[in-house]
Amino acid sequence: MRRRPRLALLVSTVLVAVLAAACSGSSGTPSAGSSAASGAEAPAPQFMVDQSGRVVVLHGVNFEGSSKDATNGNLPTSPESQALLLKSVLGFDAVRFLIFWSAIEPTEGHFDQAYLNSVAQWVDFFGAHGIHVILDMHQDIYSSVFDGDGAPAWAVFTDGQTFTPAPAGAPWEEAVANGAVQAAYENFWDPSKGHPDLQANYIDSWVHVAERFAHDPTVLGFDLMNEPGFANGDLAETLTQVPEAAAGTFHNPNLTGFFQRTIDAVRKVDTSTWLYVEPTSLLTPFPYAGDLLALHDPRNGPPRLGYAPHLYDANAESPVGYTDFSYVPTWASFRVAEAAKLPGPLFIGEFGRSGSTPNATRFVDDVTTMADQHWSSWTWWSWDPGSWSPIAGSTPTTVGQALMQVYPTALAGNPGTFSYDPTTRVFDLTWTSRSGVGGPTELAVPSLLYPGGFTVHLTGGGTATPDAADQSVAVVVPPGRPHALCLAPTGTVCTPPAT
Repeated sequence: MRRRPRLALLVSTVLVAVLAAACSGSSGTPSAGSSAASGAEAPAPQFMVDQSGRVVVLHGVNFEGSSKDATNGNLPTSPESQALLLKSVLGFDAVRFLIFWSAIEPTEGHFDQAYLNSVAQWVDFFGAHGIHVILDMHQDIYSSVFDGDGAPAWAVFTDGQTFTPAPAGAPWEEAVANGAVQAAYENFWDPSKGHPDLQANYIDSWVHVAERFAHDPTVLGFDLMNEPGFANGDLAETLTQVPEAAAGTFHNPNLTGFFQRTIDAVRKVDTSTWLYVEPTSLLTPFPYAGDLLALHDPRNGPPRLGYAPHLYDANAESPVGYTDFSYVPTWASFRVAEAAKLPGPLFIGEFGRSGSTPNATRFVDDVTTMADQHWSSWTWWSWDPGSWSPIAGSTPTTVGQALMQVYPTALAGNPGTFSYDPTTRVFDLTWTSRSGVGGPTELAVPSLLYPGGFTVHLTGGGTATPDAADQSVAVVVPPGRPHALCLAPTGTVCTPPAT
């Protein structure tokens, strides 16, 4: 499968050349999301909660790259039988489900209910199997008109320039440098060019989606635009902004204003679903400071905004592999602070690489360990068959084995810390239970990790009940006191951490 095209790779290639010249990186319907019947809010802005007020941690996949193809109806080609393995084998609890403006509004002002019905069928399927959904409005190279995906043909204005695909054998994302593609982006982002209706239509499409899924308990969030690019100029202008980004002085008022208008419009029809924003795609391969300014959630109550940057080092798709081990902590030093400034939870909407590249499992371990430290959620790119996939048939791939972990899918209380050691397979968790939260604390415990079984040690009172069919453990504890838990393979001695 072709990896999705990305401006970031092109900018990375160009920047490397510039620098080189100058000098000679739970089963059943999830109780998450938008209806929020209990009115429970997060214990702090950096946490997501479900309808019961439990803190949610998402581990999952993007579902899926095949949806980019309009000949597939912009829908996944993986069968439901394969999708069942998400939870039953890997222990995942979430999908970032790709949707497309072109499929939602194929004709200006007219929305395709049949497409949304098909999306809803997938949402219902995932909900029935305890998997949360984040709907992601995806785009790459602006539109399928340019061999990409995203905008409908009626929203493409090239100012008379002709699109030429990337040469045979060249990375297909290089098509983004074509003048027609650049003109299309500019006509979307710059209202002064005569097409202010384009952003309005895009936002209207989101409102239509929000109206459809506002009360669906499976849909936890909306990712408002995948890897937005060129909001402040064409490729040449973007390259001039790289030094500003490296210096931490680059800000993106056009993108911030667009996201604020989208948030305001969606909140008129949906006051509870988490709304995720992404920084410019310029930042995808470089650990630079983010470019978004302050955003406001007009809902009545604490904000439900999330920060959804992607994490790909510059060598993610090359034979060089993962060699810069300072990359992930440097990335985290920026992104965690930016999420706190929003304020909102950090959700790594995409990270990935081929399992055949050097140090692929080290990359996975570094990212997931960092995410655990910050109670951050993530979805791997992607579920499609191929070297990037976490599963081959019904067997986890190299990266799938690394992604398969014990983690708290829902925490009934105030979070402390959690960690999973892939070498010893020991999991530790601390938290303080709180009143007014419904349901137990739930842990995902993939059975493949414990062929000889496992034991759970719990302090602070309560019970821990395994569910082999659901590959989970339900923990019920008295409210209002600190608790700690240690889970390890049978025969391994582990002591719950101090609370």
